[in-house]
Amino acid sequence: MTMLSNPCANYREEQIEDWLRAAAVDRGREYIRAVSELMWRRNELSGKVRGSAGQIY
Repeated sequence: MTMLSNPCANYREEQIEDWLRAAAVDRGREYIRAVSELMWRRNELSGKVRGSAGQIY
C-alpha cells in the first residue's frame, strides 16, 4: 500500500480509491462534516471525528 506521505501533494480521487478501495472512500464521505483538527505527523494523517464509537477504527 502506498503511503500518503506528503501533505502538500495533490492526489486524484482515483488514486485514493486505488489505495484504499472505493468502498472505504465512499464510507469516509459520510464523515466529512464530522472531522476536525486534521494533522500530518510523519507519514500519518490524523484528526478528530465526532461520533458515538468509543474506539478508533
